[in-house]
Amino acid sequence: MSKSQHWNAFLPIGGTLTSNELGLDPRWAAAMGVDQNALAVLRVIRRVVLPIVRDLERRGVLRAFSFLIHDRASGVPCPPEDSRAYVHLRVMCYPSISGKRLRLGAADENVRGALKGWSYVSKVQPTKEELKVQEVLYAQSAWYLRFLEERANVPDAVLLQDVAQALHHFANMSQMMVR
Repeated sequence: MSKSQHWNAFLPIGGTLTSNELGLDPRWAAAMGVDQNALAVLRVIRRVVLPIVRDLERRGVLRAFSFLIHDRASGVPCPPEDSRAYVHLRVMCYPSISGKRLRLGAADENVRGALKGWSYVSKVQPTKEELKVQEVLYAQSAWYLRFLEERANVPDAVLLQDVAQALHHFANMSQMMVR
């Protein structure tokens, strides 16, 4: 996999990681007993990230991928006044893939439109040690998207509870609680 290219891209998803600005009615979230920011992020992953990744895989662009949620304080290379939350997508592409093809190469018009919204697309050169860590993140992200796909017909609020239960099992294996 050493001949692969690695790219970072960031998609602004609005709001901040600690605000109520991600598009949910706080009264509804409270009535459902769910964390509204977590639910909003789940919806972005389900409706934006998942289709983008699957489309790029079908087109032979991606070898592997990972995604995290960040803001400026945790690594988005954006201006200081930008406090929005972003999806950070790291992709491992085949050697022939350019940043332009990564952005515009999607077959589906909706996916192509979403990719045009990605910011700060840059090529990265991970070290061998970073690649070892990145391989774990690739596997983790792939598992998460498969988990969401297997529950395609489950309402978002119920799916969020399923995700929380799965994460509880991961935390239990290590006996580490993460906030």
